[in-house]
Amino acid sequence: MDPVNSKFKDFVQLYAQESVDKLLLSFSGKCEFDLKLAVSTIEVRRRLQKKVPEWAATEGMVFPNTVSAEQCSSYITALFKQRFFNKNTSVFDLTGGLGVDSYYISKASKNVIMCERDNLLSECAEHNFRILGAHNIVVENISTSESSISGLFKKYSETESNRNDIIAYIDPSRRGSGGERLRSLRNYEPDLIDIKDSILKHSGKIIAKISPMEDISELMREVKGCKRLHIVSVHDECKEIILEIDDFNKEIDIGEIPVEAWNYTKDDKWESVSWTLNEEREIDSVITTPVVDMYLYEPNSSIMKGGAYKVVANRYSVGKADKSSHIYFSDKFIANFPGRIFLIEAIYNFNKKCLAEISSRYSRASISTRNFPLSPVTLRNRLKINEGEKFHIFGTTLPHNLKKLIVCSKI
Repeated sequence: MDPVNSKFKDFVQLYAQESVDKLLLSFSGKCEFDLKLAVSTIEVRRRLQKKVPEWAATEGMVFPNTVSAEQCSSYITALFKQRFFNKNTSVFDLTGGLGVDSYYISKASKNVIMCERDNLLSECAEHNFRILGAHNIVVENISTSESSISGLFKKYSETESNRNDIIAYIDPSRRGSGGERLRSLRNYEPDLIDIKDSILKHSGKIIAKISPMEDISELMREVKGCKRLHIVSVHDECKEIILEIDDFNKEIDIGEIPVEAWNYTKDDKWESVSWTLNEEREIDSVITTPVVDMYLYEPNSSIMKGGAYKVVANRYSVGKADKSSHIYFSDKFIANFPGRIFLIEAIYNFNKKCLAEISSRYSRASISTRNFPLSPVTLRNRLKINEGEKFHIFGTTLPHNLKKLIVCSKI
C-alpha cells in the first residue's frame, strides 16, 4: 500500500489547520486520492502534536482513524517501556494499533513483530514504519487469539534458542463495540487471562499495558504470574499500569509483588518509589498537626493510585494529616520528595466566617480536597474565588474530625 502521492501530501500540508468537517464537504468527489484518509491524517496529526511530536512532524505518514490515536501511548510512556527490552530481544506486539509502542520498542530491541487485526490500520502502520526508517519491524495483519498464537510465534521465533529472548507485549482494547470504556480484564479484547498461558509457552515474559482505572490488588490477584506492577504517570497524571508476567512462580503472595510508582516530571526526569502491599500494611501511620511555615507535601498521582500512603510517610519522614487524609507535613524541606511541595501560609477552620476571610484575602488560588466533605469545584463556589497559580488551598480533615482549610504558596 502506498496511498501517499504528491497531491495527497500537498492536501495534508495545505489544509492542516482547516475544519475536517468543512474539508469533507468541500472536496467530496473532487480528489484523486482517498479524501477520508487524508482528512483523518490531518485530524490525527493535530492530536499527536504533543502526544507523539516526532510523528506529527514527519511528512508522508498516514493515519486512518482517530480512535487509534486516542488509545495509543504517548512518546514518553512508550520510551518508558524500552527498559523492559534489550538488543537481544525479539518482541511480539500482539495488539499493535497505531504502532507507537512498536516503534519505540524497536529502538531498544533486536526486532518487533507487530500484529494488528484491522487491515487498513496494519497497512498504514507498515507504510509509516518505512517512512520512519524502522526496518526491524514486521507487520502482521492478524487477530491475536488462542488459535493464532502458536502459529505466529513459530513463524517468527523458530530460530531463537532461548525463550527468554522472546517477549510479548500486549495492550488489550478497552473499548466496547459502541465506543464505551470497559472495566475489568475479562472485558478487554483480547482477554489477557485466557491467552496468557498460551503466550508464555513461546515467550519468557509478557509486558501488559492496563488501564490506570483498574484496581492494582485485583489485577495482581487475577493475573497469576504477575511479578511486578508499574504505575506510570506523566506530569502527575496517571496514564497506565504495566504488568510484568512470567510463568516461573505463579503462587507468589500478592503482598510480596513489587509495586513501582513512576512519574515523569515537568523537569523531564523520572521519579520513582517502590514498595509491596505487605510493607504498606505493616507500617503504622504517624500523624502530624500542621502549623504555619511548615511544608506541605502532596505525593504524585502514581503513589496515590498505588496506595503507598504510609510507605511514603515513613520513607521521607513526613507526618500525615490523619489516617485517611493523604497530605503530609514536615518542618523540614525535603527536595527529593516524589510529588508537589508547598509552604503553609495560613490555616483556617471550615466555617462561614473563615470562608469569608479567605475570599477577601485570596482572590485567586488553586484548590484541592483530601478527605473533605466538599469537592474542589463546590469549595471554589463557596469561596467565590478564581483559579490562580500563586496560592493553593487544601481542604482536609485532621484528627477528631476537624475540618481545615490550609492556604499554601507553591514552591
